[in-house]
Amino acid sequence: MNSQPVPPCRLTLPGFLALLSGILLTTSISFAGVAQPPLVEMSLSPEEIGIGSSSELTITIDNSANPGPINEIDFTLPMPEGVIIRSPSTECGGIVTVEDDGALLRFSNGEVGASATCEIRALVTQNLR
Repeated sequence: MNSQPVPPCRLTLPGFLALLSGILLTTSISFAGVAQPPLVEMSLSPEEIGIGSSSELTITIDNSANPGPINEIDFTLPMPEGVIIRSPSTECGGIVTVEDDGALLRFSNGEVGASATCEIRALVTQNLR
């Protein structure tokens, strides 16, 4: 009987963002008192990882279109099934935490200066096929 090797399951940036797309549509990101919301982008580096490997998730908040600072940035980002998050850090002030055994990233009371950008980073690990 011919058996084909099973390719390793890999988490890729497009796949990660596709998994998050439904979550992001229901996730509330609050920018209190802002005339124009900043641009929010996510990236993974490396963009592809296998099971048990980690990648750095970077969430960039770009306020370059606003002449004033943004305060009270809050969001909750649940991870897709099979992905856990750990070791969060932020340049955006506020408090960043990981909850539910790595299934949830929570950020509160953040801020970004006038015409500035800041980043929130964490490690993501794929632990299931």
